[in-house]
Amino acid sequence: MFSFIKGLFKAIIVLLVVVLLVLGYMGFVPGLSSLFGADKPRDLGVVYGAEDFGSWVEKSGVKFETLPADATGKDSLKFSGVVAIDDSFTSEEISANLNQSKWKYYPVSSTQVKIHEDGTVEAAGILRTDRLASYAAVQGLSGEEQEVLDKYLKYVPNNPPFYIRGGVVVRDNKVELNISEARLGRVAAPQRILGDAEMIAAVESFIEDRLNFVPNLHLNSLNFEGGKMNVDGTYPAVQSHAKD
Repeated sequence: MFSFIKGLFKAIIVLLVVVLLVLGYMGFVPGLSSLFGADKPRDLGVVYGAEDFGSWVEKSGVKFETLPADATGKDSLKFSGVVAIDDSFTSEEISANLNQSKWKYYPVSSTQVKIHEDGTVEAAGILRTDRLASYAAVQGLSGEEQEVLDKYLKYVPNNPPFYIRGGVVVRDNKVELNISEARLGRVAAPQRILGDAEMIAAVESFIEDRLNFVPNLHLNSLNFEGGKMNVDGTYPAVQSHAKD
């Protein structure tokens, strides 16, 4: 998959969960998963089909190949070559991409992304807590980051819905975030956290590490102006992954 946008949204989600738990603001304790309400993600009204995924593939120029289903760990995801990308992608194309060609350790599912004309982006779906450990291992998280995940993952309800809203801009692989709302189940992240400069800087750094994980991925610019995701950069020409 065209994983830099996946990495962008997923890294935000994963690190927000970890940071919020560490700081204790969300008050997760075993046995209180009912606090999270319904187990279905918010419907953003984005309707997509196979043609949208085909359009994504055609615009990006990236070729997707499938590895053996029994490939595990780092052998389950490979990249090669390089291709230039200079195009714009719709909410439907992004959502189709996120759902129609899945790496077995992708930590989100049933995902919709909706881009507004003012550049605001909404993302909703299911956080696959059952895949987070494997995802983190393949992505090369530091020992400290992995330890935090392992320590607090047990307090997170199994595969809860998530919702996030805000703005994202990338220039030369440097990320700028403006998160206005984040929810896990029905629990909302307090605004004092979302507005904390140190926390936001940590999330931005985390996402940049995920971008740099992919060889030949360089985003000269990525923004969501005009209701689309506008990309100018390079990406591996071939992505191979074992499917879920």
